[in-house]
Amino acid sequence: MSVEPTTTAPNSSPLSPDGLCRQHATTLQELFDGTLTPRAAATKLSKITIPNPRIRRHRYAYSIQLLFENIISSLHTHPHRVETVADLIISISQLPPIWAKSDPGAPKHFIPDENTCIWDDDGSTFARILNDKWERECQNRYPVMTTVTSLIFASPNTDLTIPTAETTKRQAVIDGFVAVNELVATLILYDEERFKYHLFLLWSLRSALERPSWVVMAGDRKAILECYVKAAAKLIEIAGPEIRHWEHEYEHGPLVGDPGSGGDLWQGKGGFCKDRWELWRRRFGELSVEEGLGAEARGCAMRAGEMMAEIDDG
Repeated sequence: MSVEPTTTAPNSSPLSPDGLCRQHATTLQELFDGTLTPRAAATKLSKITIPNPRIRRHRYAYSIQLLFENIISSLHTHPHRVETVADLIISISQLPPIWAKSDPGAPKHFIPDENTCIWDDDGSTFARILNDKWERECQNRYPVMTTVTSLIFASPNTDLTIPTAETTKRQAVIDGFVAVNELVATLILYDEERFKYHLFLLWSLRSALERPSWVVMAGDRKAILECYVKAAAKLIEIAGPEIRHWEHEYEHGPLVGDPGSGGDLWQGKGGFCKDRWELWRRRFGELSVEEGLGAEARGCAMRAGEMMAEIDDG
């Protein structure tokens, strides 16, 4: 497939969605095959996405959203490249204004400012796109809105849609979901102040560990629980020591819902705490011997429970 050349003319307008997707995909492939470093890929993607320094950033809002959509989607085809994607996101968040005054084509009196930055100060654009992915994959029809450190999230209320048959497609959905969770945990560990996405992790742990197994596995939904268990276990592997000591509590009320609320097995604090951690540890132990789960998911649960015990033991 031919790829359109990068558009950098100062009078250019945002590219078509198809054109952007092709250029994003080409650049991401160059990142994955080692042709570009994360920093170089971040710079190239940014100039593709905002090709005109004269046009205010809001005119490129859709282009920026599409960039983040394409980056997150790349994890579904490259689930083992989480570290690379995390480095790319971190690089994008650290970029100075895309266009410098000395750049060819920059207006004579151009002053670089936040309007030519891909990343907004609170990371809310990336958070919304990340949340949109979560919401769509969870088939959420009744989002509960809440404001958390200036970010807008919709708390998932229903389950992932996962093929029940043991197929390549089913495994790809599970691997992609686990990879997105791993990405979020990796970003938080890099800089908790810049990437305040802890609520996403809470939802994954809640979905895996706070509903009775017989409820989650009713009908043909075993694959759903297995997916959540693998994602939750990955979070413990990546960020267990940090999660153990988090004490975040989330705002709740008529206007914002209750995003930090628990599943059927948790009626306590609407956020992270030691008692909730202990529930999760106990549930991992129970799931490790749950006959209805596959051997791989049971193994993930067993290892996660053991890691939590080691963390508790200091």
